[in-house]
Amino acid sequence: MASEFKKKLFWRAVVAEFFAMTLFIFISIGSALGFMFPVGKNETRAQDNVKVSLAFGLSIATMAQSVGHISGAHLNPAVTLGVLLNCQISIFRAVMYVVAQCLGAIVATAILSGVTSSLPDNSLGLNAGQGGYQNKVGNWGVSILLFHLGFAKGTVVKHGIKVF
Repeated sequence: MASEFKKKLFWRAVVAEFFAMTLFIFISIGSALGFMFPVGKNETRAQDNVKVSLAFGLSIATMAQSVGHISGAHLNPAVTLGVLLNCQISIFRAVMYVVAQCLGAIVATAILSGVTSSLPDNSLGLNAGQGGYQNKVGNWGVSILLFHLGFAKGTVVKHGIKVF
């Protein structure tokens, strides 16, 4: 742990996770804000859904390609936990990645909040969903999926196939 703490490559990876998460949240949640506030005469919800979906997909793909060779492009604490439990990274590195990812999300949300503070009824893209039970099941389902993706990534690396 002490030797990892002193390495420049370690801090480069932590900072890469921070900036990648900040950009991902800013781009993706920023596009979701446009869903509630259509520009001009665009009143079609289906077209807005496609725009938001493309923004999420392209931003995560871009961030993965941009920082994959630096930090492994976890971009989510669930993926980091899966890789940690598969013994691919140290506990210290995992903790620092999760802290960087959470701080990146907070910074991006603060920037979005400042940029969109003048919009009426601004909820920063909050999706109320169906309420209660269904929201919790959906969130846990996505977390479990990402956790398993972390395991799959570690398994592929163990068998000699390089992902990034």
